[in-house]
Amino acid sequence: MRIVSACVIFMATGAIAAAQDGQPARSSLDDYPTALRVEYVVACMSAHSDVPLILEKCSCSFDEMARRIPYKLYLKAETISRMRRTQGERSLIFKESPELKRTSDELRQAQIDAALACFPASSPDGGRMGEK
Repeated sequence: MRIVSACVIFMATGAIAAAQDGQPARSSLDDYPTALRVEYVVACMSAHSDVPLILEKCSCSFDEMARRIPYKLYLKAETISRMRRTQGERSLIFKESPELKRTSDELRQAQIDAALACFPASSPDGGRMGEK
């Protein structure tokens, strides 16, 4: 829990520092809300371990993914991915549409590329995203 609190404080102070330097807290290329950033990093850390090195790598992973996928596309792709994992007739359109599959795959590829960039095989966790 201490690491999660530190993560929130770390991210909040970064936004404040950027704003105090006369720079916008978020650029047009980086329009992800802070709450989503924190959620992503916390989930990443819980999949690995709550240590400062992993905080840096998970933050890096989010930043790399955000560089590859604009926020609006992320929202669309994440919604499609979640709907593809549901059961029943209503989920069929999300599972059968080639266009929706491509959008979902684009997000997944951006996440994989981000993981490879920030969790190289020589890292202490062996580059294994999602494993403790």
